Amino acid sequence: MRVRPRGVLSSAARSQAVYRDATAFDELLTRATCTQALQEAGVAPGALDVVELHDAFAIEEVLYVEAMGLCKPGQAIPALKAGEFHIGGKVAVSPSGGLIAMGTRSAPPASARSPSSRSSCAARPGSGNSPGRARASRTWSA
Repeated sequence: MRVRPRGVLSSAARSQAVYRDATAFDELLTRATCTQALQEAGVAPGALDVVELHDAFAIEEVLYVEAMGLCKPGQAIPALKAGEFHIGGKVAVSPSGGLIAMGTRSAPPASARSPSSRSSCAARPGSGNSPGRARASRTWSA
C-alpha cells in the first residue's frame, strides 16, 4: 500500500541576525527557523519522518539535526552511527544524498530535491514511514 505525503504543513524563512555567539550563527538561525515552522504546523520534531537539509558541507547535517531538535545537543554523531537518521530509522535525514551527493555549487539543487523528498515520504513495508505519522520535507537555502 502506498500512502501519499500530506504535503507542506508550514514553510518558514528568516534572515540572519546578529547573535551573541557569532561562532554558532548557522545553528541559531536553523533552530529559530525550524522552531517557527514546526510551531506553525503544530508538529514536534519527533513526529517527522523525512528531513531534507541544505548540507553543502558534511558538518552541517550534524549541526542542523541538533539545532532542529531531532536529537539532544552533542548526540548527533552517536545517533548517526546508530542509524537513527537513515531511511527506516528515527527520521530519514537527506535520503536524497544531500547537496554533497549532487555536487552542488549553489542553492538551486536544494529545491530540485523536492520530488525525491516526496517519494521518500511514501509509506512502504519496512521503510519506517507509517501512514499515521506526520510527514515533512524541509529544504532551505543559505
